[in-house]
Amino acid sequence: MTNSDFTNNAAKHQTRVSNLEAVKRSYVLWPAHRQRLVDDWMELAGVECPTVDLLQPNLASQARFIGVDTSPGTLRKCRVAHRDKQAQWVHGDILDLVLSRAPCMDNVGVLNFDPFLSPGRDLEAALETLGDFAQQRQRDASHFLLIINVTSAYKKTVRHTLQWIGQHFPTHMGAGYLPPDLKSCVYKSKTRPMVNVQIGFGFNPHA
Repeated sequence: MTNSDFTNNAAKHQTRVSNLEAVKRSYVLWPAHRQRLVDDWMELAGVECPTVDLLQPNLASQARFIGVDTSPGTLRKCRVAHRDKQAQWVHGDILDLVLSRAPCMDNVGVLNFDPFLSPGRDLEAALETLGDFAQQRQRDASHFLLIINVTSAYKKTVRHTLQWIGQHFPTHMGAGYLPPDLKSCVYKSKTRPMVNVQIGFGFNPHA
């Protein structure tokens, strides 16, 4: 599976819109007097990175989109295509950046994690790492939004994927707000079902 599965995918685009709407439910990430995201948003850069275009008119002056990728070529293309945007392009793996508490993580208020960015990593261990980071960011900044894009390939079927998330997220995510209906988080890429799960720390992104 590649990023091209999602570039021109209506269902995927709807998850991006939904993720932005979830941010707006946080008075810390999206203050009423600003009506903009005031913290950084981090996710996989990908080939065309359409999230940048969605976010650009919704970013406060101090906020950035941070695109992460292991491909220098992809990052070069992103820098050229989005040179007029409030964006930073980082070479690496999101989990490595989280584990090392890289400086680019200091103002991240939204982290959209795609396990395919970290091939060979154990998903449960990854969620534990992300949960620790999310709770730390909540302690530092009050509110944090963690978004997980999980392919059903990890647990063979969507049903098993949802069961696994429902069983493990409460354990690893502590006080995180899970969606009331995990089945509503399913969408289809061009090749396989996916699950887009928004977890709020310090606020309920589903209220």
